[in-house]
Amino acid sequence: MSYETLYDHREMLLDSRRNEIYRTAIARAVQPGSVVLDLGAGLGLHGFMAAVSGASKVYMVEPGRVLNITRQIMNGGKFAQNIVCLDGKIEDVQLPEPVDVIISVFTGNFLISEDLLPSLFYAREHFLKPGGIMLPDRAEMIVAPAQVSEFYEANIDCWQQTVHGLDLSGLRTYAVNSLFSGSASELQARLLSRPGKLNEVEFHSADHVNCDHSVTVRVTEDGVCHGFLGWFNAMLGDQLLSTAPDQPAMHWRQVFLPVGEPVAVSKGDELNFALKRPDFGEWTWTITSPGGQQRQSTFLSEPRLPAVMEKKSPQYRAKRTEKGSAILQVLIAMDGETSTTDIAEKLLDDFPDQFKNERAAIDFAVYIAERYS
Repeated sequence: MSYETLYDHREMLLDSRRNEIYRTAIARAVQPGSVVLDLGAGLGLHGFMAAVSGASKVYMVEPGRVLNITRQIMNGGKFAQNIVCLDGKIEDVQLPEPVDVIISVFTGNFLISEDLLPSLFYAREHFLKPGGIMLPDRAEMIVAPAQVSEFYEANIDCWQQTVHGLDLSGLRTYAVNSLFSGSASELQARLLSRPGKLNEVEFHSADHVNCDHSVTVRVTEDGVCHGFLGWFNAMLGDQLLSTAPDQPAMHWRQVFLPVGEPVAVSKGDELNFALKRPDFGEWTWTITSPGGQQRQSTFLSEPRLPAVMEKKSPQYRAKRTEKGSAILQVLIAMDGETSTTDIAEKLLDDFPDQFKNERAAIDFAVYIAERYS
């Protein structure tokens, strides 16, 4: 996942609580002469903190166009000679030297939800010196059963109605199999037990983030369980960064995983929450209460057409579409000598049904060139 625009980075850059935790951790980890990798640098704030702390070289790696803004910010500054901006994913760039410290913000709202941690592990394996430091270096996935009456009514039971004669009740099943992100105030959640640790990931040793874990909690007060609330705690050296609902707000949100039918619970009841989620895969959660077991999955959060599912099979034999052939032709023509205009003219000749005019063909060729040249 990449944050492409300045607006995408606004909340993170102005998140004073998060950034103070990172600043303190960076100041303690970076020594004079340290070489640092700011992975997914964005606007480069944390890499700049490393330079201020004495790093001799900071490599800022960012796949998004926002890195051009980062260059503008860093250019001519006091530490400009210490900072190198590298465009691309960490898997596609080559650092000229190993690093002493890797700084990252690759934790999604529920730790693994943005699928960025595999890239962090790649960076560790290829560029971190033995005994090097990672910030953060470990994190936990935390859950608790929650009563969210108003949120559940507004986002799930809202579909149990008819609008202008149109019956929407069949759409509720998509809602109860969806993940919802929101702040504690938006969710108005009342936790029904003490939080339980579902999973822990050690960034220095983990090689995947497949989640197949469960936790049992004991209900501490009577109420109605509408699902489980999830968040994460991360450690940056000795600095705790927690996105728990009782902590001051940051740009991260909690994640709500609903149950299909709300469950009345009493103090002393045991509830089990199990989560299965492979790397880059669907989320499946099972809630077991004294009243029985309910299972939800994001696989069921939208209609699944057989023709689309067939293409996901390893045995599927794909046949290129006409648009695919046009893409292939552009890629082959990108030889470093042929102009975009010449490529577009050939597209018009060979694919007249795909392009209305020369402008459309040029725009198409530019689109491919921006991504693959």
